[in-house]
Amino acid sequence: GVADAAAGHPGAKLGMVGLPCQVEGVRRLATSPLGNRKVGEAVKLTIGLFCFDSYKYNKLFLEYVQAKSQIPLDQVEKVDIKDNRFRLFSGEETLIDLHVKELDPYVMPGCSKCQDFSAELSDISVGAVGSQRGWTTVLVRSEIGEEIFNSAVDEGVIEATPLSEVKPGLDIVVKLSQIKKRREAPYIRHGTG
Repeated sequence: GVADAAAGHPGAKLGMVGLPCQVEGVRRLATSPLGNRKVGEAVKLTIGLFCFDSYKYNKLFLEYVQAKSQIPLDQVEKVDIKDNRFRLFSGEETLIDLHVKELDPYVMPGCSKCQDFSAELSDISVGAVGSQRGWTTVLVRSEIGEEIFNSAVDEGVIEATPLSEVKPGLDIVVKLSQIKKRREAPYIRHGTG
């Protein structure tokens, strides 16, 4: 993880890609008097992934997909969670196509309280929602994020089109963010000793 990377590369400027909760954790490390500031401060760039829920890998893939559905994991070439559907593919063949509600038993426990869909604390947020197939929606959220993104565009590493010119565009990202914000907020008791 991030702590291992920071320990293995002292003084390095690290980047991380993670879910909204993971980005929040790194931000807390960097700012909390109780956190490990050296680890958090080593991370200079965070790229957050759009996330509605995350799943327990062993339960979902090993128990459900492999054991119950009898699909060897080495056949799965693509996982797609979009339009309230969970789909697994092998090439063009659809191996599994389920409504995401059927995956509720496999959702990580903390996800039910998470209110962040678009990794709001990241420098750059990315996800498939809002853009056409084959493209990624990118939300730039900080100066370093803007610098990195613009550099990648200028050097031809990525191709960019303003989100305002894309359908469904930002509206669906905002809508999903608002839906997730309606989740019950967690209550955490903070003790100082």
